[in-house]
Amino acid sequence: MTLPVPHRRVFCLIPLALAACIVAGCASTGTSGPTATAPAPASPTAPTATPATPTATAKPVRRIPPPNAGEMEEAASKRSPVTGSKAVDFALRDPADQIVKLEDFRGKWTVLYFYPADDTPGCTCQATEFTDLLTRFHNLNAVVVGISPDPPVMHAIFINKYNLKLMLLSDTKHETMKQYGAYVETKVGEVAVKRVLRSTFLIDPNGIIAWHWPEVIPEGHAERVRDRLALLSAQRDKATSSR
Repeated sequence: MTLPVPHRRVFCLIPLALAACIVAGCASTGTSGPTATAPAPASPTAPTATPATPTATAKPVRRIPPPNAGEMEEAASKRSPVTGSKAVDFALRDPADQIVKLEDFRGKWTVLYFYPADDTPGCTCQATEFTDLLTRFHNLNAVVVGISPDPPVMHAIFINKYNLKLMLLSDTKHETMKQYGAYVETKVGEVAVKRVLRSTFLIDPNGIIAWHWPEVIPEGHAERVRDRLALLSAQRDKATSSR
C-alpha cells in the first residue's frame, strides 16, 4: 500500500529522521533511512526483495568439541553393562521404504547410533561427520547406521539437504530404541518426559556389542568411534591370527 504524503502542518510536528524512515519504508525493511533533508514519497512500484534461491546442499555449521569430550564419553562407556552382550536384531524401514535388518550386516562391523531427530544441530553434526569419514569406516569393513523416530520421508529430506551418505532407519514406535535402552522416561518434577538418548553401539562381525557409548557428545564423536573401531579391529585380527 502506498503511504500518503503527510500534510505540511502535520509533517512539521514529526521529527525529520522519523519521517524519513516512514516514507522510505525502513520500519518494515529494517534498513537505515535516507540522509536527505526532505523525505521522498514511497514509490508504489518499488521492487520487493527477491528471496534467495535455496542451494542444493546445505552446509551445517561445524562445531568444536569440548577438550575433554573423549574422556567424558569413555568414562560413561566403561560403566556400560551391555558391552560383550549380543546385539538385538531389528527390522526397520529405510528412506526407500525397504526393510533393513541387523543380520544384513553380519560379517561386518556395524556402527549403530541412535539420535533424537533429523535436521537438528547435534544430529546434523553427527550425520555430517559420519558422512565425511565414511570411506575410512568402509576401509575397516564397517557400515554406519543411524536410527531415529522420524519417518522414512523425513530421512529422505534430511539426506538430500546435507548430501548424507549414511543409512538412516525409522523407528517410529520406539520399539528398537527401547530394546537398546535408547528411549527412556524420566520425571521432571511431577511430569513424565519421554526422550531419545543419543547413544552409539559398535557391533562386531559376529553380532556382539564390542563397545557402547551411552553418553554421546556430537562434536567429534564420529572420529572417536572410528579410532575405537580401528583399535578393536586390530585386536580382533591379532587374536584371530594367533589361534
